Amino acid sequence: MNAVQNMRERMVVFENRISTMEQQQQVFIARDSSEVSIKDQVVGMEERIKQLEAQQVELENISMKMAAPPEQPAAVEKKPDAEPEGVDALFPDEGEEPEADSPWYLTWWFLAMVFGVIGLAAAGAVLILKRKKGGNGAGSSGDGDGLANVSGFEEADDLMDELPDDLPELETVDDET
Repeated sequence: MNAVQNMRERMVVFENRISTMEQQQQVFIARDSSEVSIKDQVVGMEERIKQLEAQQVELENISMKMAAPPEQPAAVEKKPDAEPEGVDALFPDEGEEPEADSPWYLTWWFLAMVFGVIGLAAAGAVLILKRKKGGNGAGSSGDGDGLANVSGFEEADDLMDELPDDLPELETVDDET
């Protein structure tokens, strides 16, 4: 009986060890699979970077072709004293600046016309407002409160009310010349 009892206890210990080993094995498998998936992601990113670099090179080639002047027909022969093609041909001389085509609404003559029309409209509005106010604005009423009649000087009107009454009156000078 004791031998059987010892055997059962050993079997329980073995079962516990086996279950512990199975759990550790599952942890190792999960860790290994996560490392593999990370490696797969890194490889995928490297491939994507290579694809993007290839696309960038293609776009640069296309933009270089579009920026280059149109090629001459094959019937026209090159002169032997013509400038060599290559890197030097890509960059203009210091004195030459390539002309960038700007849209018509950003040309100087169009902008000058627009600002001219806006300026004329503003000047007309000022003249109309002056006429509605009754002449030249300040000094037309003759009562000394000419600044209060001009639009935009409301603060000056408040300041004029706060001045003491014993200030001397301003003298007006008649221009006879």
